[in-house]
Amino acid sequence: MVGHAAQHLTALVLPHRGSIMHIPRLQEYDDTPVYNTRAAVKMTQVKAPRLRAWERRYAILSPFRSTNAYRLYSERDIAIIIWLRDKVEGGMSISQAIAFFRNHAETETAAIESAPPPVAAQVTMAELTQRIVAATWQLREDEVRRLLGEAFALHSVEEVCQQVLIPAFTIIGDAWASNHDVILQEHFLSGIVHAQINALWQATANPPDGPLILVGCVAGEIHDLGSLILALYLRRAGLRVTYFGANIDTAALVRLLKTLRPAAICLSVTLPHNV
Repeated sequence: MVGHAAQHLTALVLPHRGSIMHIPRLQEYDDTPVYNTRAAVKMTQVKAPRLRAWERRYAILSPFRSTNAYRLYSERDIAIIIWLRDKVEGGMSISQAIAFFRNHAETETAAIESAPPPVAAQVTMAELTQRIVAATWQLREDEVRRLLGEAFALHSVEEVCQQVLIPAFTIIGDAWASNHDVILQEHFLSGIVHAQINALWQATANPPDGPLILVGCVAGEIHDLGSLILALYLRRAGLRVTYFGANIDTAALVRLLKTLRPAAICLSVTLPHNV
């Protein structure tokens, strides 16, 4: 690793996720552009789309552009990214973390505050909802995926689900009441969102021990997006969760309970005849 601050950078790479950390003293880190995006992702465990979103929306990073247009990050950039990652995974939104960083950093904050303003103002949750709904009406899959990626890059999972996805599905559900053909758009959006939430579920570590919580849908219930989101919430909160998905066999579940004895069972039902 290049630079005299390597030992400080190593210490930042290895903390417990979500731990409370002091603002990194930026003057201790080399600002020479060294690491390409692939190396930065490997060192910080923050994916490239999220790095680009932070750079574009908040001007918190300023990677050097090489002659072939590749981004090159410095040790200073890496330190900032890791600090932001830990704050976000500890429960802050990215906007809150950046505001905290700018408000509490000492001499190193001056360089960040003097950076040019973001290219575009941050899109509000309501605007993201409206744009996702508009793209859904037109069955524009790439646009829906792009908007979801931007939402999850800039905000926590819980914020996106509660303030973007639920309102979007509510708008589409209200439209369905007067036009049943809208069910096709609802299925279209559900499929995309389900894939995104499932990817987040698979990427979230499940504790090896602790009280067990079982989550799924009752027999006959095939709408499992809500239960999957609940399972993700619980796992992100640090709980040990097993998710069964849709249409659980009741008899098999009862037999399983006799041996597992979970701390809680969360079963979802949306249709009255399945109650």
